[in-house]
Amino acid sequence: MRGDYDNVQETYWENGVTKQRTRRKLKWSKANGKLTKDFKNILIPASGKKGAKCLKKLEPFQFKELVPYQNDYLAEMSAERYQVELPDSWKEAQKK
Repeated sequence: MRGDYDNVQETYWENGVTKQRTRRKLKWSKANGKLTKDFKNILIPASGKKGAKCLKKLEPFQFKELVPYQNDYLAEMSAERYQVELPDSWKEAQKK
């Protein structure tokens, strides 16, 4: 179903005086077909289930503040490679 708003003129009585007003009315109709929409910047954890818990703490993620990666960011820190392969990440993003 698809809902479209329409402005409808109404005539009514108030204290013996005829008045008019415009009301916004929602009109429902049947609809079918496909909707294609691009979604950008969907966070998908690459570290499996542990990564999902960490990502929740980062939300809402500020994508506009991203900077290119530099090795110095991880100097003297431990890190891991991704655990989730790209095709699996793509499936997860499609679900979201």
